[in-house]
Amino acid sequence: NACTTADACVDALCVGGVPPICNDDNVCTDDSCSPGDGCLNLNQAVACEDGNPCTESDTCTNGVCLQGVPRDCEDGVACTADACANGVCDNVPINAKCEDGMVCTADICDLVQGCIYPESDILCDDGFPCTVDICEPNDPGANSAGCLNTPNDAACNDNVACTVDICSSST
Repeated sequence: NACTTADACVDALCVGGVPPICNDDNVCTDDSCSPGDGCLNLNQAVACEDGNPCTESDTCTNGVCLQGVPRDCEDGVACTADACANGVCDNVPINAKCEDGMVCTADICDLVQGCIYPESDILCDDGFPCTVDICEPNDPGANSAGCLNTPNDAACNDNVACTVDICSSST
């Protein structure tokens, strides 16, 4: 019997000893013992873990645990770069994916809402009270596009109490 070791004779009879340890510590094999052949480690097609936390549905093939499909980290937000790192999904916002064609706006990729285009984020204020600051959108028929800071004739304050101040030629 190949499934016993340390067989011994006891009272003129051969008595089987201890069964061999047939476990090969491979989850992809079914370990058993055949009295005629000894230890058998037969390949099995079962689920396994390949050690990569960024794959799923790993399976045994020919006694080896093969990598399954990449973990799905898609968050459904078009402006994010989605990837798996060390078993954790990482969804990085990419503002450039939200470009709306308006040269004066801050286009933002939000992890929940996706692309947002805040009208309050017009980036044209030059900080001078004697100009009107507007954004001219990219328009093929327009003579110019982008921020326009045109002079105005509004009241202003030069912080001298004895003068009445108005804007003139942007100053």
